[in-house]
Amino acid sequence: MWTAVADSAVAVGAALPTWHTGRPRRHAADGRELRGVIQFAARLRATPRTPGRKTDLTNLRYVRPPDIYDPALLLLYPTSMRDLDTTRPRPAGQLAPAAAPSPGRSTLVEPPLPTGEHTARAATTPAPAPTPAAVPAAPTGDTLTVYSDDHHAAHAAPFEHAVKHRDNHYAPHSAQNRGGVHSDKTSATTAGGRPGVVVDHNSFFRLKDATAVRYTYSATGDTNVAQPFDLIKRADLAHYNYNDKGALSAKEKAAVAGKSQRLLLNPALPRELSINGKRHMCVLSWVDGKGAAWLPLSDLAGNTSAIHKEVTARAKRENPTSAAGPATRYVVRNDAVGQATAGDAPKGKEHVLGPHQKGGDNVSHYLEKDQRKPVIGDDGTATGKNAWVSFAALCMNLPEPAVAPVAVDTLRAGESFFVMNATKFHQQIAVYQNNSAKSHERMTWVFGNVGKLGARGAIERDPHRCGWVPLRILAQASQEHEKDVTKKA
Repeated sequence: MWTAVADSAVAVGAALPTWHTGRPRRHAADGRELRGVIQFAARLRATPRTPGRKTDLTNLRYVRPPDIYDPALLLLYPTSMRDLDTTRPRPAGQLAPAAAPSPGRSTLVEPPLPTGEHTARAATTPAPAPTPAAVPAAPTGDTLTVYSDDHHAAHAAPFEHAVKHRDNHYAPHSAQNRGGVHSDKTSATTAGGRPGVVVDHNSFFRLKDATAVRYTYSATGDTNVAQPFDLIKRADLAHYNYNDKGALSAKEKAAVAGKSQRLLLNPALPRELSINGKRHMCVLSWVDGKGAAWLPLSDLAGNTSAIHKEVTARAKRENPTSAAGPATRYVVRNDAVGQATAGDAPKGKEHVLGPHQKGGDNVSHYLEKDQRKPVIGDDGTATGKNAWVSFAALCMNLPEPAVAPVAVDTLRAGESFFVMNATKFHQQIAVYQNNSAKSHERMTWVFGNVGKLGARGAIERDPHRCGWVPLRILAQASQEHEKDVTKKA
C-alpha cells in the first residue's frame, strides 16, 4: 500500500505542469515542483511503520525546494518508487529505466533537421550534455532530403519584383549592415576584389599538413557541435594570386601553374567548435568553388596567434549585431526555388549585385547549392565515399559600391532560421544584368538568427549567429515540406 501511495505521488509530480491552469507551464518552476514531490515520495517510502500502529507523518509535510532548476532531474526522474530504492540489487548489465516524458509538457512539432538541431526535438525533456556523437554522420550515396514550402516561383513575389525606373539602389547602413567592409587591392599576395583577412601583407593561407577537414556546426545549448563539411588538400592550393600573373615572378608563376583554389579567411568572429569531443578554436575559411566553412586554427601554417588576432579585430569592426524583437521561423530550403535558375543567368550571363560588374558578386553565389563532398570518418580522414551536401552562405553585409556580401557563416539545408519581423530587416537589393549600369529588379534579403537547440529541447534563436540571406533560400516553417530524392552525381 505504501508503494502505491508513493507511486501516486510521483504521478502527481508528473502532472504538475498542468494541474494549476489546465495548460502547460513552461518555466523552471515545473522542475522545482517535480523534484519536491519526488523527494517527498522518497521520504514517505523510507518512513518506518509498524503493523497495527499509526505511523507518525508529522515531519513528512511537503516543503517546496529552493529556487534551483535542475534539468538533469527532469531527464532522470523515475517512474516508479522501485527505481528510487538504491539498495535494491539490479541484475548485472541492467540500466535504470528510461525517463518517461512529462504528460503536461508540450513540444514543438517540427520537421527533422540534418544537424545536431534535430537530435532531441521530439523529446519532452532537456537533452544531456551535448557531444559530437549527437550529430549524425553525413549521409552516403545519392539520397538527398529536399526542403521546400508552398512557394514555387523563384522570380516572383515575395522573393523578387521589378521597378519602373532603372536606378542604383543600396540598403542603408545599420548595426546589422555595417559600413567599412572593403575589398583588398590586387597584388601578388592578396586576392583582389574580395574582402578578406590580411596577415603580414598576405591574404593567401597555407595548411600545416597535407590535408585538413573543414566543418559547419549546430549549436546545442552552449556547445557548438561540429559536423564535417569537406576536405581540402595543401597540394591544390595556390599561394599567390594567379589572377594577377603580371605581378608574379617566373618562380611564382610556376608555383601556381595548374592550380585554381585559394585558401582565404573571412572576417568572421572565430568560434570554438567541439570536434570529436575536443574543443578547437576555428576561423571561417573560403576556398574557390567550395564555399566557406570553419577550419581549426591549428591546421594553418604560420603564426596562428597573429591570424587569430587579425581575424578577431576585423570581425569586431564588421560583423553584424544581433537584433531584438519578434521573429518568424523559417527553414533553409534546397529545392528549385532556393537554387540558381535560368532566370538568374539569361543568355548565359549571370545576374550580379553591382553596377558594371561582370562576375564575382553573382546572384547565384548567394543561393543554395548542392555539392558532392567526401564523407569524413571519425578519424578525420576521407572514407572514400561521397555524399550530397546542401548549403548556403549567411552574409555579414549587404552589397554596396565595389563590395559584395561576405559570408559570416554557412547554413545547411533544413536548419532553422528566424527572420526578424520588422520591415527594416527586409531589404530590397538591386539586381543588375551583367555589366549593366542601372537596375530595374529587386531581390528581397532578410536579416535574422540561425536556430539552436535550447537547454529544454526547444528550437530558439542563437544570438551569436546572425546575418543576411536572400529570402529565396528560406521556406516558411508553417508550410514546410520535405522528401527524400535520389540525385545522381
